[in-house]
Amino acid sequence: AEFGWTRTQASFAPTILMIVLGLAAPFAGALIDRVGERRAALTSLAFVGGGFICLSFQSGEIGLYLGIFAAMALFGAGASTITFSRLIVRSFPSARGTALGIGMIGTGVASSLATLLLVPFIAASGWRSGYLALAVVVLAGAVLILLLTRETSVQETEIAEPQFGLPVGEVVRSTTFWKLAAAFLFVA
Repeated sequence: AEFGWTRTQASFAPTILMIVLGLAAPFAGALIDRVGERRAALTSLAFVGGGFICLSFQSGEIGLYLGIFAAMALFGAGASTITFSRLIVRSFPSARGTALGIGMIGTGVASSLATLLLVPFIAASGWRSGYLALAVVVLAGAVLILLLTRETSVQETEIAEPQFGLPVGEVVRSTTFWKLAAAFLFVA
């Protein structure tokens, strides 16, 4: 309302975020393979926190607003479900399904709590403060990851995650891959 944007213009940002995040996911996976979950998450969370800080200084340029969301998705992809699922899978060699199920509760709980807590906060303090509050929460999460996780060596990762030996090109050419990709598309 402050900038005269339509609801469609303002709500297009999450659409851009999801598209860019989807396109960045394979690269985020490769990054995690190269640098590990901890480094990828910490770096990406720093970018997401920085993105929220940038949004708090928004001057009304809709292109910049949408660009910040795209950049947050691109540079924040290393802090997506991919990273945390892999961290859970590596950390719990048995009962992985249960561990993943419990770990993924956080996504739903965080979404619910964010709405319940952020709406009254924004009503009292303004939308700019709301973005700054989101930055603080994201950066606090980064501190928790720093304190609660450890770097892993390549040897540890290889032991915890068996290598199946299929090159990416062969995987992408397989019908199984495309059937699973199609199923995930429709489920999402």
